[in-house]
Amino acid sequence: FQVPPGVAAGGLIQVEVPVEPKRQSVVQVRIPDGVAAGQEITATSPNGVRFKCTVPEGSNPGSIIFVAVPDDPASLAPQTPGPGLSQVSVQIPPGSKPGQKLQAVAPD
Repeated sequence: FQVPPGVAAGGLIQVEVPVEPKRQSVVQVRIPDGVAAGQEITATSPNGVRFKCTVPEGSNPGSIIFVAVPDDPASLAPQTPGPGLSQVSVQIPPGSKPGQKLQAVAPD
């Protein structure tokens, strides 16, 4: 999901998430030179899945961040509301900005 305009860190929104969590891998991503916090970068997981992530606040070029990436590349496509989705409340984490893409997983 994307942080909506006008919602600040700490705000509460409703998002639709898959009912069954997808298998994920945690991938280490090194922040490239010339990239600042808040910028979106593209990386590749060990199994070849290309994904985008937003550099979190406090990260600098050369630092390592950890990103949860679905093992199935198809699950990176936007979800259409409907069967198999559940609506949950999500609190926007500190340092998040409107337009930033975040990921939510339905509770068990």
